[in-house]
Amino acid sequence: MAATAINSRNIEEKNLALLRNRDPGLARLISSLGSSPEHRLVPSREGTPTLIAISPEGREVSLHSRYNPLEEASRLVKTISTRSSLNFLVLGFGLGFHVAELIRNIPPSARVLVVESQPHFIRLALQLPHMQEILEFPRIKLITGTDIKTNLLAESFEEWSDTFTLNGFTPIRFTPVTRHGEDFYTRVESELAESIRQTQVAHNTRRALSRLLYRNSLENLETVIRTPGVSRLQDSAQGRAALVVGAGPSLDKNIHLIRGAGDRALVIAVSTAFKPLVEAGIDPDFVVAIDPKIISFSAFSNTRIPASTRLVFDPAIPPGIAELFAGKRYVTDSPLFLGPFLATVLPPKGSLGTSSSVAHTALFLARHLGCKPIVLAGQDLAFSGTRSHCSGSYHLDQQLLNAANNVTTGKLRQSQRAHSTGALQISRDLFGQTVTTSSALDSFRFPYEQEEAQAPRAINATEGGLSLKGFEEATLRETLASFPPMPASKTSAVRDEPLAPETERKIQALLEERVRKFETLSEKLKSWLSRPVPATQADLTQRNAESERLLQDAVDDADGIRLLQEYLYSEFLDWNRENARIELEPDAVRQAEMKFERDLKLFGGVVEAIDCLDKSFSRFY
Repeated sequence: MAATAINSRNIEEKNLALLRNRDPGLARLISSLGSSPEHRLVPSREGTPTLIAISPEGREVSLHSRYNPLEEASRLVKTISTRSSLNFLVLGFGLGFHVAELIRNIPPSARVLVVESQPHFIRLALQLPHMQEILEFPRIKLITGTDIKTNLLAESFEEWSDTFTLNGFTPIRFTPVTRHGEDFYTRVESELAESIRQTQVAHNTRRALSRLLYRNSLENLETVIRTPGVSRLQDSAQGRAALVVGAGPSLDKNIHLIRGAGDRALVIAVSTAFKPLVEAGIDPDFVVAIDPKIISFSAFSNTRIPASTRLVFDPAIPPGIAELFAGKRYVTDSPLFLGPFLATVLPPKGSLGTSSSVAHTALFLARHLGCKPIVLAGQDLAFSGTRSHCSGSYHLDQQLLNAANNVTTGKLRQSQRAHSTGALQISRDLFGQTVTTSSALDSFRFPYEQEEAQAPRAINATEGGLSLKGFEEATLRETLASFPPMPASKTSAVRDEPLAPETERKIQALLEERVRKFETLSEKLKSWLSRPVPATQADLTQRNAESERLLQDAVDDADGIRLLQEYLYSEFLDWNRENARIELEPDAVRQAEMKFERDLKLFGGVVEAIDCLDKSFSRFY
């Protein structure tokens, strides 16, 4: 191959312009790079450039074939099932010959995530004609740099995490490149696996709870409207230490220490720890509730509600809990779209951030209050024997209530542990001792460790619980003893906010208009559903065209589709998953049948959802 083809400035400038349009940040990085003496292009025997790396010992290492890099790329792609998925993860880019060959063999709707540790490789590849193909492919992401951090990788991956999680992906390792950075690529795989795992957990949770979240939020709507928001609490406890108390089994041995902590730290309890604390004579300053399941009401039922305890709650908690704390409660904005939808006529309540558990929300509250330091107690994330919670928490109460005559509490705890663990694993507590945890419990470490970077000072004083990276570690006794006594905080009444007549009219108008639009869509869907199954291919084609128009009508109503997607979370996930299956189906007749079956399932659910939402909204006008 002629030298001008390797060093063509015209090709490089054109490809760099394409890269700027696609990813300005990556283009700036590539443009800032100087020449790399460790890497260079040389002609292969066939003539196509190949990539040479110079080892520290001065030895030349080929990262593509010295004979025919294009043939090497073709052989690699032939080993890959390009029709089993629309998502591909390519580890190791080099000069990208295999990536160019891959995109020639997959549909334009496919997604290709490429991770390369050496940005210099991409800089060299820009000199080659095939990079234009790569950069013009509709759905491709290039991530590069040996200093890639988890949050950067997750941010780059976030847009595609749903489809990679739901529909799977095909991994492709270009070994000649990845073997020279094995630790890096192993870490990338681990981080992506964790991101996918967290996305899957979130999907599973929302699948199970989407309807309940909406129904509770609508039942609580009047209470939420008149309850002050957490924005009022921001920095209201600056200079005070906060003790964030969970309901882990270690609370049993340390709860007596918390009894005297009120004059040294603000006590913030998660809902599951509320009853054990109150029954031990401890009145928390705050209790946090976010769980929508009806069983979570047990944390507050048949329990004294201290006059000094204030509730911080998510709008989706079971109706009735907030009423127990009338005059001493604060609410957060709903994480559901119902919140932004109503925000057009209601002022925001404030947010504590995205949380995967009530314990994390309690930690976020402490930070929101401006507390320093923030101390964790009872946040075990591990088992004590067979127990995952302390005595007096409603989890253990339920075990006792459900115990049959021939089933001991111990056996019930073992059964609970077996069903909740998934995969048991051994870890270390803050004293370096071994503890038993599970993949599910262990996963809750990550939000703590990410939050630690933002917290002013964080101390893990959960004796017997998992060690948390970045946290100071100490016993609860010595931690509390190190805090000087402070004036007790005074709890003043939190007045409900009356709804102004003008605001009430705006809410009524908003919901009435929403019901009208929903009913119009519902009638169209009912008409489509009431007709018989298409008998001929022509009928099927016409029916599918009608469903496409109905779907477009729904999408054009931006607020309506968001409300429906969240309420019917599981159904829309399945609908999207089916889309991928349909696209991979080679037979056009079967494709048409699958589209009809897909929409038949979804439209029935949409009609049901509209009926439920309309009934809830209609109560307000």
